[in-house]
Amino acid sequence: MIGSSLDGIDVLDCSISFDGNWSYIVHEYFEFPLTESLKHELLNYKKLTKSEVFALESDLANYLAICLISDFNFQSRNIELIGFHGVTVSHIPKNKESIQLGDAQVLANKLNTVVVANFRQEDMECGGEGTPMAPLVEKYLFDDYKFFLNLGGIANISDHSGDNVIAFDVCPFNQVLNHYASKKGILYDVDGLLAQSGTPDSGLFSFLGSLDYFNQMPPKSLDNNWIREVFMPSIDDFDLSLEDILSTMVSFFAKAINDCVDLQPLNQKVMVTGGGAFNRFFINQLTEQLKSKNLEVNVPDDLIVQFKEALLIALASVFRMEGKPNFISTVTGASKDVCGGIIYHP
Repeated sequence: MIGSSLDGIDVLDCSISFDGNWSYIVHEYFEFPLTESLKHELLNYKKLTKSEVFALESDLANYLAICLISDFNFQSRNIELIGFHGVTVSHIPKNKESIQLGDAQVLANKLNTVVVANFRQEDMECGGEGTPMAPLVEKYLFDDYKFFLNLGGIANISDHSGDNVIAFDVCPFNQVLNHYASKKGILYDVDGLLAQSGTPDSGLFSFLGSLDYFNQMPPKSLDNNWIREVFMPSIDDFDLSLEDILSTMVSFFAKAINDCVDLQPLNQKVMVTGGGAFNRFFINQLTEQLKSKNLEVNVPDDLIVQFKEALLIALASVFRMEGKPNFISTVTGASKDVCGGIIYHP
């Protein structure tokens, strides 16, 4: 799994089985960094020529294969199937377009293993958003919870408490926080200490709340290009200190998530995963917000926080091979549940 924050490649070696219920065993988890050259090209994808995009897709797959062979000891593992979620560089459901870069055929050939990739198109062909995918793994492998929040490059929320699953992208997250932290020469705001030292700006807070996306009803999903070309430039227009920007973002994101929780469940827990779960300042802010909704914030152990999205891609790939639907139509807005993904044979 490669998230939109481009903070690394999550690799999970796991077994998934069915014996009346679906279950999983984690054998090992790794995170590989993306090279600076790959990150630069991915961030500037729209400036590349068609031939340069093809080269980037191949370079990304080759780099991942090298990492898996040299550092993950791939050839000594009994791997039957690879699920590969490339880097989302464009996501425009109304045009039935969602592009995840990374040449899955190159990966299949290099590792001599079947690869499942490019999951989202089938759902969009049926009128869906093609995202979020997370409710699949929540429904089948984490059914002790009814509410889920993933804090990756984008924050998305899932509600499994009713007859139909509801889930959608709430707001940008790590890709914005990390972008501003990088201006201080750091990869991310450790524990949210920079944000904690700043002061929320009411003008920026109000302006962001007026953006159309935050007033739309689900199903809905965010495009990384909108975040980089509209959302972040709007922040820059306010000419604030980095600390005040980060503080405003933490407050705004916590309120955006709180505003999405319409139900008043009794003593329910929300499972929080993704890199943002390690931002203590944000988690404290969110905990205070969700108290009014009788939701208790629960951050599981570090391993689950890190590997849940990679486990999702593994499960979605298994379902694709089994011909089972791996998209939930009540989540995406599609006309039916679909089985998405392309199978690449070596």
